[in-house]
Amino acid sequence: MSRELKKIKVFLVASVCLLFSLSSQAQQRFDLNTVLDSIERNNPVSRMYEADIRSMDEAAEGAKSWMPPEIGAGLFMTPYNSTRWKATDNGMDEGMGNFM
Repeated sequence: MSRELKKIKVFLVASVCLLFSLSSQAQQRFDLNTVLDSIERNNPVSRMYEADIRSMDEAAEGAKSWMPPEIGAGLFMTPYNSTRWKATDNGMDEGMGNFM
């Protein structure tokens, strides 16, 4: 009885292996150019560079527009020490800064 049981086990293992080998034959085959094109389209690094290129193109396109005019007033190069704001004896306005 044990010889017959071993034969049945061997037959079952062989039939399972045969079924797996038949199912692997049903897979689709790809051309090398198709695989390389797919990698080029779906690779995250290439997609990142593509987005970077697009953003630079859009920034260059938007650089043609003019900035709105701005008006402002304030002290320019005026020292923090207020004693230097006064004119010196020789008539030179050293370190006083400007109002723009």
